[in-house]
Amino acid sequence: MKSQTISRKHLSEIYGQVCEAWQKKIAQLIITQHDTNDIVVPEELIKQAYSAANADQKKIIEKYFNISFGRPNTLDKLAITLGISRKDLFLFSEDTEDKHERFLNACNIIPKFAKFYNDGVILNWKDTNQYKYAPYYNFVAGRVAVGSCYFLIFSVGFYFKDNETAQAAYDDFPQIWKDYWGI
Repeated sequence: MKSQTISRKHLSEIYGQVCEAWQKKIAQLIITQHDTNDIVVPEELIKQAYSAANADQKKIIEKYFNISFGRPNTLDKLAITLGISRKDLFLFSEDTEDKHERFLNACNIIPKFAKFYNDGVILNWKDTNQYKYAPYYNFVAGRVAVGSCYFLIFSVGFYFKDNETAQAAYDDFPQIWKDYWGI
């Protein structure tokens, strides 16, 4: 079983931010590991806490735990997760210099990792009240700004369930996004 460690001090910070039911689960961890300063937390419990957390609670969980939960955050990991070779991720050569071919490669790859980053959330395209997010690239005063926000200009498979997930997808695959944007 996979697990992560956290100091008692940091776990107590999380304890103060969660509901009573989760406080009981945290207390149980502390009681069963009373003789150590670092508490081992099963990844499955972290996943459950993260999926039940509100936005503020998610931030504190992200502060102390790696919450990627096996998300493929490199092209090699994406290929392994999909059960294909890295070469098969690309429609054209990975090192092509042609911007159009790089764009088409990105269009093929982005939806493949987007489904993992959305953690099984199926975005409802008929629900205009459900925001969908995508990273964007903006040239501002001679500098480049990268962020993410609510958009309705990309292909359906290019969207993410929240702003943080869209930003993480950019952070993990910046070159793929740059190829998509043509820069």
